[in-house]
Amino acid sequence: MSKIYIAVEDAYAPRALWIIVNNLRIAKKNIVIDHLLPCSTKMRRIINAAFLSYDKIIVIADAERKDPEKVKRKIKQKCLAGKRNGHVIITRPCIEEWPCKVLGLKGCNQDPVRAINNYWMKKRGNRYRKALLGRIFEEAFEKSAPFSSIKNFPDSLREFIKILKSKDH
Repeated sequence: MSKIYIAVEDAYAPRALWIIVNNLRIAKKNIVIDHLLPCSTKMRRIINAAFLSYDKIIVIADAERKDPEKVKRKIKQKCLAGKRNGHVIITRPCIEEWPCKVLGLKGCNQDPVRAINNYWMKKRGNRYRKALLGRIFEEAFEKSAPFSSIKNFPDSLREFIKILKSKDH
């Protein structure tokens, strides 16, 4: 089994990503998920060290209001230095896109946080906060476990799953 290092910019995303890893039934001992700001000095230092110990490096970042391809290119150039086993996944506009689309909510392409907030208000009676990211992932991915069909998942999520499951580096 490949050793995988995942760096994600969202502080609450590591817990959320573990939900996906668990649904894929990938050995947890082979994966590390850290919160790191994209292209920061700390990220570059940690990722350079990770290339020595891990078979795959995955960086997940939000496009926000920027061109996703430009964001991806910048991260590859600054943080992955052309390494073959380095992968960049850009969520559009943010990681909330994944549970939003898996739950089939309206408005995910324009503002997934607002769509999730509306859903959360109706279901729970209170506002969605970033600290609830893990809970919204649990809710979304319990419905789709064990990922028998990912064709309705966002492209960036399908790409993440494909990289996690691939045998090559």
